[in-house]
Amino acid sequence: MGCGLDLLCRITGWDMIATILLLLLGSVQLPQGVKGSSEPWLKSVKHAELGTEVQLPCVLKLPQCEGLHSIKWYRGATRIFIFSEDVGITRGNNDIAVRSDIEYTTNSSKTFLKIPDVKLEDEGLYKCEATYLAVNRKCNNVQHIILNVTVQPAFVRVIDENTKNTLSTGATLGPINEGSSISLYCESGEGKPVPTVEWFKNEQPLEALSSTMIGDNGVGNASSQLQMQITRDELNSTFTCKVNSTALVEPLTVDIKLDVHVRPLKMDLNGVVGHVVQGTRVMLECTVLAARPAANITWQNGTEVLNESNDRIQIQEAKVKENKDGTLQTTSSLAFTASVYDNGRTFKCYAENSVTRSEDMKPMIESITIEVLYPPIVTIKPENITVNETEDFIVFCDYEANPATLLKTAWYRDDKELVLTDDHYEGGITEQTALTVKNATPSDMGSYKCVLENNIGSSTSEDIVQVSVLYKPVVKVIMDPETPVNEADRQNVSLTCEVVTGNPASLTAVRWYLDGDLLKELPDCTRNSSATTTTTEESLIFCDIDPSKLLLEAVGRSFHGNYSCEGRNDAGWGPLSPSAPVMVHYKPGPASISYEPQQVIKKRPLTITCFVLDPGRPKVVGFKWLRGLHRLPDENNATLTIESVNLETEANFTCLAYNEAGDGDPATTFIDVSAEPTFIKKLLPYHGYVYNSPNVSIMCWVECAPMCNISWLKDGMPMDFSKTNRYYLSNVYHPPDPRTNDFESIQSTLVWNLTAWPSGQLDRVEDNVRFTCESSSNSIGAGVKSSTHFHVEFPPENMTISKKIINVTVDTIPETVSCNARAQPEPTFRWFREGSTDTIIEGRVLDLKVAVPRRSNGTYYCEASNRHGSRNISMVMNVQFKPECHVERERIDGEDYVVCSATANPKETDFVWSLKSDNDTLEQNAEMRNGKSYIRLDASVTNFRTYVCVANNSIGHSNPCDRDVPAHHGHRSHIPWWHQLEGNLLLIVIVAAVVLILVIIIICVVIFIVCRRKRNQMKYPNQAANNNHVNSVSEGLPESGAKTFYENLPFHGIQAPPNKTDSLYNYKEHYQQQHRQEMQQYSYPLPSNSSSQLTLPLTRSLYHSSIVSPLQTSYVHANSRPPTLAQHENHLPMVAHPDEEQQNYANHDSTRQPRRHSGNRSSDRSQKYRKHKRSERKQKQRRPEASRRADAYASAPSCETSFHQVQELGIPETYKISYPHYYEDDIAECPTDYHRSNPSSRQQIWERQSNRCPPESTHYADTGDTKNRNKSKRMSSNLGDGRSPSAPTIMQYAELHFRDVGQEIDV
Repeated sequence: MGCGLDLLCRITGWDMIATILLLLLGSVQLPQGVKGSSEPWLKSVKHAELGTEVQLPCVLKLPQCEGLHSIKWYRGATRIFIFSEDVGITRGNNDIAVRSDIEYTTNSSKTFLKIPDVKLEDEGLYKCEATYLAVNRKCNNVQHIILNVTVQPAFVRVIDENTKNTLSTGATLGPINEGSSISLYCESGEGKPVPTVEWFKNEQPLEALSSTMIGDNGVGNASSQLQMQITRDELNSTFTCKVNSTALVEPLTVDIKLDVHVRPLKMDLNGVVGHVVQGTRVMLECTVLAARPAANITWQNGTEVLNESNDRIQIQEAKVKENKDGTLQTTSSLAFTASVYDNGRTFKCYAENSVTRSEDMKPMIESITIEVLYPPIVTIKPENITVNETEDFIVFCDYEANPATLLKTAWYRDDKELVLTDDHYEGGITEQTALTVKNATPSDMGSYKCVLENNIGSSTSEDIVQVSVLYKPVVKVIMDPETPVNEADRQNVSLTCEVVTGNPASLTAVRWYLDGDLLKELPDCTRNSSATTTTTEESLIFCDIDPSKLLLEAVGRSFHGNYSCEGRNDAGWGPLSPSAPVMVHYKPGPASISYEPQQVIKKRPLTITCFVLDPGRPKVVGFKWLRGLHRLPDENNATLTIESVNLETEANFTCLAYNEAGDGDPATTFIDVSAEPTFIKKLLPYHGYVYNSPNVSIMCWVECAPMCNISWLKDGMPMDFSKTNRYYLSNVYHPPDPRTNDFESIQSTLVWNLTAWPSGQLDRVEDNVRFTCESSSNSIGAGVKSSTHFHVEFPPENMTISKKIINVTVDTIPETVSCNARAQPEPTFRWFREGSTDTIIEGRVLDLKVAVPRRSNGTYYCEASNRHGSRNISMVMNVQFKPECHVERERIDGEDYVVCSATANPKETDFVWSLKSDNDTLEQNAEMRNGKSYIRLDASVTNFRTYVCVANNSIGHSNPCDRDVPAHHGHRSHIPWWHQLEGNLLLIVIVAAVVLILVIIIICVVIFIVCRRKRNQMKYPNQAANNNHVNSVSEGLPESGAKTFYENLPFHGIQAPPNKTDSLYNYKEHYQQQHRQEMQQYSYPLPSNSSSQLTLPLTRSLYHSSIVSPLQTSYVHANSRPPTLAQHENHLPMVAHPDEEQQNYANHDSTRQPRRHSGNRSSDRSQKYRKHKRSERKQKQRRPEASRRADAYASAPSCETSFHQVQELGIPETYKISYPHYYEDDIAECPTDYHRSNPSSRQQIWERQSNRCPPESTHYADTGDTKNRNKSKRMSSNLGDGRSPSAPTIMQYAELHFRDVGQEIDV
């Protein structure tokens, strides 16, 4: 209603009147429409599900009927609402009016009534009446829509009436045996209209009992009960309960599968037909058909149930195969090998399953009987037969076979077939299988068996008959051990008389023989029993022993001999056995020893002999030799030969003989060895000592046994040490030394007493003598002697050279030069050049043999050396060459000259001038000055000239060199100035012009960038405080690994800086005036004393210590800046002007000139120190940022150079400086004597500061672009042309620490 009133409020004039009339007309027509007096223009049916939203359509006749007035909706006779475009919806007073809504679009041909959450009560007839502004009955229309509300059944349920279990779709019912009945009840959920319930079998309808239940609201459910008896037809069938309704898009179904079990219908048994042969593999196959579940098959042989426990039977696992109708076919196989036991047996196959068992039905049975053909089954008897020789015996062979007829009979003895002859055998054929052996012999002994054969095969008797024929023994002697016996072992030997042939094999008596003589007969019962003292028990003991064994105890050499035996058994005494030897070994007898010669001398031969009288058994095989307690392993003969006697020979020698029985008794003798005098260490043929050696001695060493003495001779004369104090002897006696194989010896050393020599040094001439060491003789041999030449040695001295200077023309071979020196030993010589240690030639003579170039000019050295030192002498090679001239133009005292100079050797040079033009003559005379030739240019000459100069010396003439001289026209007022420039001057002017143009372009670009940034800062004042500073820093900072400005400047040779204190005072007023001009230029308010805040934009100019004036200007005026200046603090210009820098430092040229020489030397020293510091700074730059920052802060308090001197400019000591980026400037060391007034001291301080606090230690946190870095480098190089790069700047007065962006730091 509120909406309708709002629309009415907005309608005025005729529109309001027309609307009211139409509403009244509509109200008048309402009863007529309700009564249905007019037929509907359009009818339709609409279905809606309970709880959903439905849209009922109403067709509009637009645009045929112009101007839609209203749309009215009714349910039956009840109006729902009226809708118009101007008023909106006017609803009725009912539930559906409140819930429903309209969907309408202007000029649309269809509108909809929307009913959300449809209820059952909403079902019925709906009317739509559209009224148009045009009064035309054809336009007004009424439409009928029948709304049917449907309810979908929520479920379908199937219940097994027998078990009362609810079955879900896909469930299996069963198992159900055939013939049983089922009862299934299917019901649906409530629905509208009431659903239908039906049963299907494999999509085929089934007859069932159906029922329905309907409520007052038309909602109801339905059910259907299926009852039937199960047969084989229901195998593999599916029963479906299906619920249908118009409210359902698809019917609801439940599928139930039946598990139907049926008994077997048929079985077959296949296998053997007729008979089989024993050993044949028989396979019986039993197949059971059409059973569900699969049939269980069992087998029987007669009454015996067959299973896997029977090793002879193999029942294969049953194979089950499913048929198309769902039944199963089971196949079982029985395999066995046919034997005699299966002959006539009946095999049965039984089949049953759960249906037959539950229905108490008999199993299905199939059977088959087998006939087996088999070879004879043979038995033989008796078990054992024993007969004497010449007696007869019989062996029986019985059998059973199918068929019973035999084809062959054979007899075997010890697995060899017998050849049956009539004279020795009887029977053993198919008609008479028993075998009779006549007149038995030992060859008839053995194991007998018979073999019978029929049509099926042959068989051998399982048992055997053992036949034994008694006969006399044949024996042999067995000895244990069989190897020879050592007498020293006292070993027992066992002899056995073993039966080789004979039956029985056991002996009742044995006779033993030694070398053919009867030794003993065993057992010796008769002798022992005849003794009166022997009891019956003792007699039984001797009679019960084994007569075949004879024991020889503790065998000695007397037991050695041949043993034999003969034996007796039940058949009598046999023949004598072959003899068996018993070998008894024993060691050789004691040894004897002798040697030749009796006098044994060192290095001479020696023979020692060993022999024995009793060689033992077996004979001696070798001899063992010992020297002292050590065995000589390589000696095995009776004679030991020593080719050269030495110290080892002087010892006890022992020998003994040995054989396989062991070692004989030894014999020992001592060998005494003598030695004739022999040198262990002779004098060297040459002995050399340096003249000033502190210790001098010579030594000889003589071996002799018995001992001898040593004497010394000097130049063949015996030395008497009691008459001279210049020499003395030191003799040492040595015992025999086994390590060196030396006998006792004497070592004699002749020692020089240098304290008795003049000055304690040897004389180079007099002390060169011959010394002899001589020994005395002994009883063995004569004495020996040895001599040496003694020389005093010294390093090279008295060097001489054939020529000190040699002159050689370039590209020619120089003459040879030789050098000599005196030394002992003789020296070696080599030549090398000055400035190099490489050897040119080895030897006394320098002979190059090649042409020398100009570069060979220089000093050459000849070096003589020996083991005591070296010395050299020099020679100069003067390489001479013709002149090389050069003409230049000079101005001297206002006059122009052409000057000709030449490089030549010899330097004495003459010059000849001429003009290149043949039409011109040279009238001026040349004059010589300092080896150069000068010709003054005549001002009266007006034509162009080329002056030609030729230089000559004693070697030859130079190539002509010339110089062009332009024409001279008065004062050259009419000649262009660039024509007046000549040579390098013109090139310098061109380069300077290009550099000037580039500088102007760079300055313009910088001014453009600065102006653009200032405009941005004025537009965005808050952002300018950070962004512009960050950009300027990033553009100005170099990379961390790049060299800064000062790393690329050459510091060597630059003058010392001027007095910085004086410079600050002189320029104070100048800097203040310059800063005011800059403030006015950029419209900044003039500074006042109300602010101490200073902001420096970081550009590369700030980092260069050569830039002073802008930073000083900022510090001078920081204390007098007005508050308004804080808004523009980012716009302060910090770029220094090269012209101003040059002018400021130009004033101090006079101050620097007196100190130039000392400044250069200081720069030379500081440059080496800077190289070392630069490497340290590069290592510091690699540290982490936090470490560098901490180092910077830690070093700040130690620096004494702060702003104390800047206070004289009117700057306070402490400022807060706001920096937009990160920056560090470390001054590692600051001199403690900074405030001294001495200029030279201050100069040294500046030098140390330039080394210790270099700009390279500055670390930048950001990297600028390459263009800005290049511009900064060029500007800095211009600034540094006129002054030293180590000049002090304001950066060296304090240590500044710049933290992160926007932080403020106290300075």
